[in-house]
Amino acid sequence: MRAAEIDAVMALWDGGALDVVGGVKPQLVALSAQRPGTRLLGEPFMAINQAMGTPAGRAAGVRFLRAFIEQAKASGFVAEAFKRNRIEGAALAP
Repeated sequence: MRAAEIDAVMALWDGGALDVVGGVKPQLVALSAQRPGTRLLGEPFMAINQAMGTPAGRAAGVRFLRAFIEQAKASGFVAEAFKRNRIEGAALAP
C-alpha cells in the first residue's frame, strides 16, 4: 500500500490498515518515538544515493552541476529540504 506523504502513511498505520511501514529511517525514528510499542529493524533494507549527471564530453555541464550542488548545500537549501520534509539525522555529503 502506498500513500502520497508520511502523514497519510501514519494515518493508515494508526488506523490499523498497516502492519508494517517502510520509509526514511530518521523520519521513522522520530515518528516511532511518538508511538510507544513500535520497533524499528536495526539493518536498513535499502539506501538512497542521490545523483545528478550530464552526458560525457560536456565539460560546461559538469562544471554547472558541481557548482549547483555545492551552492544547494552551502546555501542551506538541502538542509531546509530535510527540515521541510521532517527528515532528521540524514547526512549531508561533504
